[in-house]
Amino acid sequence: MDISLNYFNKVYLPIIKENYKITFTSFKEGEVLGFGDLERVEVEDSKILGGIEFWSSGWLGIHLINLVNDEEILNSLIAPDDCVDKLELLEIFCRKLMELKV
Repeated sequence: MDISLNYFNKVYLPIIKENYKITFTSFKEGEVLGFGDLERVEVEDSKILGGIEFWSSGWLGIHLINLVNDEEILNSLIAPDDCVDKLELLEIFCRKLMELKV
């Protein structure tokens, strides 16, 4: 299964877009050599700052910070062949966003 920006936009974006400011950016050759092109999604409001990085090499990075108490909630980099962990991490990311919005 291809866990990509398209997958995120289809499955998770409809759930979170009403509650957070969403910013999309793309970078050729990424920030780190060997990871390829980068498609990044930033999610933010006054309490939360998060990012999901979809690398063309298949790597997935997720970072989520609670700005109120300066707590790092998630910070993971998942290998290209680890689809199960990618799916679980995206689920956790979305669930945390919804929990923190309440």
